[in-house]
Amino acid sequence: MENYHPLIEHGTERPQAGLQFDLRMQDDHPPGTGPIRVVRAVETHADISERSCKQDLGEALSDPFIRDHILVFGAHGCGERQDQRGTTQAQLTLTDGEAICSSDLEYWRAARQERLPDPLCFMMVCEGGRTRTFVHEGLGRPLFDLGVGCLIGPEIEIPKTFGSLYTCRFFEEFFKGERAAPVARSLTREFVTKHATPLGLVFTLLRGIDNRLVDASAAGKEPA
Repeated sequence: MENYHPLIEHGTERPQAGLQFDLRMQDDHPPGTGPIRVVRAVETHADISERSCKQDLGEALSDPFIRDHILVFGAHGCGERQDQRGTTQAQLTLTDGEAICSSDLEYWRAARQERLPDPLCFMMVCEGGRTRTFVHEGLGRPLFDLGVGCLIGPEIEIPKTFGSLYTCRFFEEFFKGERAAPVARSLTREFVTKHATPLGLVFTLLRGIDNRLVDASAAGKEPA
């Protein structure tokens, strides 16, 4: 894509991460545990802003001064649905339960008036990695239009416990400066060999195979 840059430059400071959570995912877990609690470990490596309702997310994505290097969604969601009642857009919901659809992402993009700076977007959301030729089949295409550089998420529904474990393992390696694609590939192998599960195969990496975090001093030395 024109103007796409695979290196996520965060200056000499810690990277900025926007965490979008549906806190209801914690309801069945004891305090201090659960999939959301585990993923908050991202704050070990990044300065975080946590958003748990549609309004907060909309304000952040519409604001050109907010330039997160990483976006993480831990939420309920689904791809496009068709049944006897018609077609339902792909969507996800945060704690307030208000549907966030591709049309919302398109509206926030127009309000922002400039693209996001190619952040990596990790969707710990069922069917969050779906995107096809049709705009509304998944949220992938409107996220790319918004300015996301690399999208990672599952094509199908996944257990919450596996989703959070995969997410944490991904960021443990990604924050070391590793490129996104090799990390995802090695995790697929790891979960097969160490945990006897092929679920890593359902996570798709869409565009941005060379995405990686670099500080300002290293950015000028890295090949694009």
